[in-house]
Amino acid sequence: MDTTVVFFPGMGYGADRPLFYYARKQAQQTGSEVVCVDYPSFSPDPAVPAPLQAQAALPGCVNDALAQLAGRCLGRCVFVSKSLGTLVAGEVARRLALRPVQIYLTPLPRTYDAYMRGRSCWAVYGDADPLMTPDCAARMEQDPAVRLTKIPGANHSLEVPGDIVASVDALRQVAQLYRAVL
Repeated sequence: MDTTVVFFPGMGYGADRPLFYYARKQAQQTGSEVVCVDYPSFSPDPAVPAPLQAQAALPGCVNDALAQLAGRCLGRCVFVSKSLGTLVAGEVARRLALRPVQIYLTPLPRTYDAYMRGRSCWAVYGDADPLMTPDCAARMEQDPAVRLTKIPGANHSLEVPGDIVASVDALRQVAQLYRAVL
């Protein structure tokens, strides 16, 4: 297989959820190798705010991913990541000195600052995502290297609360991105 597609899930959004499910289907249809990273070193704690958990979990999650990717990504590599996974994917690419095609779903502001700014990539976020700051959204929108899709009304799961049709339409937009990139 010439292409390896690696999935980096978020804290509460696993590889079995719709945004990753359809990406995996597309990758399989193109004959790509599929790798779904998991984070065995991370145990979520509902008593701790998500941003603090992500910060504390990041080193272990990166080490988990590095171990799972040993000997892979030798040809064309595509990283599809969400939330905490966007930080993990960026750091894994840096440590392995890879230049994967990056698709960032609901990137965190720190992801933009550390791994996206000025680098060719795709990103999708919802303008009702409570983890996306207005400043970061504006910087992504102004960055010509970031091919950005903004989903009106979508939250951190890229769903539009109370509007199932708009939620399915958001998923359709992301699936079209997969078809174009994978």
